[in-house]
Amino acid sequence: MFTANSTDDIAIRTVSQAPVKLLDTNFYELAGGQTIHFLSEVFLKYLFSAWQIIELKPMISSNEQGKVLKYFWKCIARKM
Repeated sequence: MFTANSTDDIAIRTVSQAPVKLLDTNFYELAGGQTIHFLSEVFLKYLFSAWQIIELKPMISSNEQGKVLKYFWKCIARKM
C-alpha cells in the first residue's frame, strides 16, 4: 500500500511551493530543493502493469472548512 501525488494536485502544490524547474513531465524541482512527481491514473497503471492492482483510488484531503489541501492516490498492489 502506498500513496502518490495526483496530477490534480499540481495547481495546489505549485501555488504553495513555487516550482523552480520542470525536470520532466509532471516532475518538478521546488524552491526549497525538494523534487516532486505528480502521477496520473494512466501512468500508475502503466508503472504497475506487472502487478495486481487491488485498489487504486483518488483521494482528497480537506481542512475542517472543506478547503481542498491535497489530491493524491491510494494504491494497494500485489506483485504477481
